[in-house]
Amino acid sequence: MNHPPVSSQNKVGLKYMKVNGVGKISVEPNIAEIQVGVVTKDTNVTQAQQANSQVINKIIDSLASLQVSGNNIQTADYFIIPQYDYEDGTSIFTGYQVTHMLSIIIENLRFVGEVIDTAVQQGANRVSNINFKVKDEQFYYQQALTKALENGVAKAQTMARTMRLNLDYYPISIKEELVNKDQTPMPFVSAEVAGVSTPIEPGRLEVTARVEMKFSYTP
Repeated sequence: MNHPPVSSQNKVGLKYMKVNGVGKISVEPNIAEIQVGVVTKDTNVTQAQQANSQVINKIIDSLASLQVSGNNIQTADYFIIPQYDYEDGTSIFTGYQVTHMLSIIIENLRFVGEVIDTAVQQGANRVSNINFKVKDEQFYYQQALTKALENGVAKAQTMARTMRLNLDYYPISIKEELVNKDQTPMPFVSAEVAGVSTPIEPGRLEVTARVEMKFSYTP
């Protein structure tokens, strides 16, 4: 039995339903972001800073050969912390710790492992998780959003058909919901054999869109 759509205007006895639509697109990442850094310690703060700066500059210079431009390298964090030991409730000053973290964007994923190894070889002693991303994410998000809308409409139509309801064809409202961006964090694993690049497999990312849709219907 077919139930024709009804108009939501001037209709007595209208009821409403809300549905959530979800759309997902699986894509291959095309950029990676990683943080590498240097931690130095010295009783003299200036010497700790100078030692840190020397290693950081060596790391930056070495990455040029791996197709990492200067525009894709920036300071993510820099801080100096006094160090103390505690004995019998008394603090004893032991020196300064200088930490400088670099955020590096790698546009050629073939070099991710080499970037890590090169940074470590040049003196980096801090490497954080790798995040794989999609550079043109909006292109894929629009596809996921289309799927989310289609999914929401299909859900509403299924419920109306199953319950023998007269569903208004057009939704009364559509609300786009925020979705946490899917990133693939990977722990750093250093190559143990000199000359062997750290193996990195980026896998795939999932771009997700969600919508909330409200439809009117009559029994």
